[in-house]
Amino acid sequence: MNAKETLRQYLKDTPTIITVAGNVGLGKTTTAEIMADGLEIAISRELDNAIFDQSLLWKFIEAPADEKPQHCYVLQQDFVYRRLEARRKQAHLGKSFIEDRSPEEDPLIMHPHFVNRGYLTRQQYALLQELWKAQENKTPPSEIMLVLQGSARLAREGIEKRGRLGESDTWQEERDLKPMAELYKQFPAAVGQYGLHKGAIVEIDRQVLDPLQDSHRERIYRSMLSGLRKLGRLI
Repeated sequence: MNAKETLRQYLKDTPTIITVAGNVGLGKTTTAEIMADGLEIAISRELDNAIFDQSLLWKFIEAPADEKPQHCYVLQQDFVYRRLEARRKQAHLGKSFIEDRSPEEDPLIMHPHFVNRGYLTRQQYALLQELWKAQENKTPPSEIMLVLQGSARLAREGIEKRGRLGESDTWQEERDLKPMAELYKQFPAAVGQYGLHKGAIVEIDRQVLDPLQDSHRERIYRSMLSGLRKLGRLI
């Protein structure tokens, strides 16, 4: 039995939450979709779960620079509950699933970046950290986390290729993607502090591995199985 079949059987027998993290443009959703299909599990997509309150989102986007901290803070507070409620609803079904974005990317990546951009004050950042750390034991944790790592250039190429409205202007290579790529290097070591992931972490170098390729996915599946074995969840 190959790694894909072994993992597929494990996920069928053992309800498991898999989550995907990574910089904008590195292919989180594509990776989640391909794995959901190959492993025959459900997918929880950020854009399908009303994660974004559109009224709050557009207030933040359209606000002048000096008002963005107020709107950004309210929006990020709302994200906490919406993201975790989406996980709870999916987990309630009692079957394995994969998320196309990990909740912890908000406090560990986006919030520090928004502080640097001037969209969050230091006090707001501290309050959001307290809010996230208070969520432990309120939501089932993920057991497998895939972290896509890659250069800011690769992330920018992904953004340009998919051509989503507004993304090209929102996520600039030097201003946004490069500092975020540096934050993602520290992400695996820091993610446990929120209690929302208690399991294996598999880092995927997107310069080397392409989830679109069968042989590359098999390597990723092997790494996922290895992580489960180290945790004693698979013999």
